[in-house]
Amino acid sequence: MNLTLNHLSVGYGRHAVLADINAALQPSALTMLLGANGAGKSTLLRTIIGAQPPLAGSITIDGTDLAQLAPLERARLISVVLTARTGGGGLTVNELVAIGRHPHCGVFGRLSAADHQIIADAIHAVGLGHKAYSPIASLSDGERQKALIARALAQQTPIIILDEPTSFLDIAARFDIIELLSKMVTERQTTVLMSVHDITSSLPYSTHIWAIAQSQLHTGPTPEVIASGLLSTLFPNTAFNPTTLTFHRS
Repeated sequence: MNLTLNHLSVGYGRHAVLADINAALQPSALTMLLGANGAGKSTLLRTIIGAQPPLAGSITIDGTDLAQLAPLERARLISVVLTARTGGGGLTVNELVAIGRHPHCGVFGRLSAADHQIIADAIHAVGLGHKAYSPIASLSDGERQKALIARALAQQTPIIILDEPTSFLDIAARFDIIELLSKMVTERQTTVLMSVHDITSSLPYSTHIWAIAQSQLHTGPTPEVIASGLLSTLFPNTAFNPTTLTFHRS
């Protein structure tokens, strides 16, 4: 499915953080959304997922305006993993992941045998099969993030959007999450858009980049964006080394 931003402006009240954006999310690709703190990454993602209305323009999937879709219809197209820590509210991993089936369960919300299989498959896909009935509160931060990704997998949407999914994680857990998302793209043809804070460890796994620089959204395949020198404009007083994929003081 093709998600497209059409002359989109996002922000708060009358203040546009980003204005007149035109971009298309590459299907079956891992796209990283990059930019400095305050550049508008989270605002853009919140607008795409419907958490706040656009100031102007539209967001379409295969030509259908997302604003015209009912919440359940939208939930069958886009699943979301936010950056906030979750205590799990007393839920087990299985119960949390089962929430992902809600858009498919009809008015009574009953899970079929097929739903239970999809839930089990999602839990095993993220490597938490041995903790399926463990309380979320008992998991490490990395395991909790995997459980949230499993919930998105169980939702079976063609598009998954994540807001800094590796925040709060140690370096090993960050690699686990990024490798998991990359595997989802290659094996399930899922379209993934994620904002990242730790660019250096995430960038090698990306196929495409959306980068916010000087209040503009620049997009393209990862090698082309790196070669353009754009990444050296993302942060004040820094430069990007395209060989080592690291930032340094300029």
